Parts: sequence; C-alpha cells; structure tokens
Amino acid sequence: MDHHHSVRTALDLLKPRLEAYMHGRLKSCFGALYLSPGPRLVCNPHTQALLSILLDYWQCCFSNVLRPSERSIAHELKAARNLWAHEAEIT
Repeated sequence: MDHHHSVRTALDLLKPRLEAYMHGRLKSCFGALYLSPGPRLVCNPHTQALLSILLDYWQCCFSNVLRPSERSIAHELKAARNLWAHEAEIT
C-alpha cells in the first residue's frame, strides 16, 4: 500500500469520528448559539474543515478538554491531509 492510499484510508476513518466529536463539543461550548452562523458544521464537512474548526476554536472550546499535544496532532493531520489533497510526495 502506498503512502497516499494510507493517508486516504486514515482520513476516511478519522472523519466520522471527528465530525461526531466536533458536533458534541461545539454544542456543549456554544449551546443555543451553535445553531447560529459561526462555527456550526455544515452538512458533510471535509476533514480539512473539521480540523480547521478545531484549531480555530481551540482556545474557547477545546483547550480545556484536549491536551496541547493533541493540538499538535491536529496540525500534523491537517498538514498530511494537505499533502494528500495536492498530490505532494508523502514519505
């Protein structure tokens, strides 16, 4: 299995779990405001969008439940997804 296929498989496995976590966490963080325009997740967001929202709203919604090392992992996942999406060499 080549690296591009491995990254695609990992992203496919990550997406539904990350999406469920993000919905729950953003609802918990914003309550009724979650239904307003803002960090609300659109229908079937891409993994890139999910990771961007997680990182953009890190301080207000995620820093109190996730460790800084998990933020670093989110950055690494986003970088790997970008390499995959732009068909760059993945080592």
